[in-house]
Parts: sequence; C-alpha cells; structure tokens
Amino acid sequence: MKDYIIFTDSSCDLPAKMAEDLEVDVVPLTVRMDGEEFTNYLDWREITPQEFYKKLHTAKDVQTSAPPVDAFLSVLEKAHEAGRDALYIGFTSALSSTYQTACVAADIAAVKYPDMKIKMIDTSCAGMGQGLIVHLAVMYKRRGKTLEETAEYVEKLCPRVWHLISVADLKHIYRGGRISAASLAVGMLLKIRPLMCIDANGYVSPLRKLRTKKALISAYVEKFRETVIRPATQIIYIGHADCEDDAKELAHRLRDECGVKNFIINHIGPVIGAHGGPGSMALFYVGEPR
Repeated sequence: MKDYIIFTDSSCDLPAKMAEDLEVDVVPLTVRMDGEEFTNYLDWREITPQEFYKKLHTAKDVQTSAPPVDAFLSVLEKAHEAGRDALYIGFTSALSSTYQTACVAADIAAVKYPDMKIKMIDTSCAGMGQGLIVHLAVMYKRRGKTLEETAEYVEKLCPRVWHLISVADLKHIYRGGRISAASLAVGMLLKIRPLMCIDANGYVSPLRKLRTKKALISAYVEKFRETVIRPATQIIYIGHADCEDDAKELAHRLRDECGVKNFIINHIGPVIGAHGGPGSMALFYVGEPR
C-alpha cells in the first residue's frame, strides 16, 4: 500500500501539539483586523488568544482570508517528493473559499504529478468539528487503512459531526452577514444568546434563543443528549473564545449528566473567532445525522 499524508487547514482549531502528534500538515488562513494581519497558526505564535480577543472586542474592520493556492501546492509537492499520496480534509465550502482554493492546487498537482493520488473532502464542518474529523481520520489511517478507505470513512463521518455554537455578542455575526440589522437590534435589546448549529450543508442555522448563561448551557446539554451517539466512548471537543470557565462548566455538566469521560478543550482560533467574537463557545461530537 502506498503511503499518504492527511492535511487540513487551520480552521480545524486543533491544539498545536496534537496536530504535531497526528503528523498532520496544516495550511494557515489569515485574519486582518483594523489593518493588522495575523496568520492563523495553531500555536498562536503571532498573537496570544487573550490579546486577539481583546483587540477583536473593539475592532472596526475584521476580515478573514483563505490561504493562497501556493500554500496548498507546497504541501502536495512535498508529499510527492516523499513518494506519498494525499488526503485533504477541509473547511466547509459554505462558509469559506478555502476548499475551492485547495482544489485549484490539487488540479495543478494532478497535472504535474499524474502518478499521485489526491483526494479532496469538503467536510461541511468548521472549527474543532473539522479537527475532530481529522483526528478520527488519522486514527483510522493508523489501523492500516488505504487512502480510499480513509476517504470513504471520512465522507460517512462528516454528516454525523455536530457543531453546537453560541455567541456572547451578536455584533460579530451581524458583521459577518449572518443576521439582519433588525435582528441585531432586537437581540441586543433582549440580551439574546442564541444556540446555533452547522447544518447538513455546512451553513450556520439557529436552534434556540436564550437569555442567560445558565439556560444556554442547559440547552447545550439537552441538545447533546438528544443527538449524541455513545458519549462515554467519545472524545468530546469544546472550543471557547477566551471563556475557559464557561467551557469547563459545560464539560462538568456533560460529565455528570451524560456520562462523557474524555474532553479536549481549546481556544477557538482567530479565523473562526473573528466571526463569533469574545465569549463564543462551541461543542463538537459524533451523533445522529445532522
């Protein structure tokens, strides 16, 4: 069996050490905030999470950018030089041009290296939901599975990865075009904290409108219980935008009420965090089809 790499982009929000241990190549996206640009490295080498979210709180102009074609092409060229094929597990095309850019690089590489197999997967996932898929794909590969077998496994897994998301300040999702000005005004007046999900097509979709943190966390637990499969055997991912205490409180509830044993808690990266804002939180797990 010919060896192959698994690579992804930095919207996966995996802990940097974990991505290193998984031997995953990660192509970084970028964030521009009031004219200052930050590369979304998993180790936050250009800015700390605390500094980023402090700046984001008052930022007037925030934009995110997909990696250039050459960044993806470099990974594929390196794989070819090592005699390996490649499997890309990418950010949902519903929310970013990252997947399309990666596909352009794959098309170029396919012409240059006709002996190389390249498989591209649009996960319809984002953040640590995408990271969870990458993690499970590497574990599957390490069981001796071929590129084709792992790709098939991932394609079946993607629709079953749930993303439950909340934001503390609606202005950030308004800036990203997710809600109307009227919804923003009403939501801020009523101090709404929405619970949302990523739907089967990779888009953000509303679930419930809550007004207190306690009610919000209870809604997370309720939806998790309704949709999760075998929670005690999974590693459950929680991402937070500099609100670690909230993430730990959610983990505590899930452990006590749903039997979850293992968690990975990490900061939401700057690309995903730019759209949710400080105080955002997200829960990721494998469940019934979305």
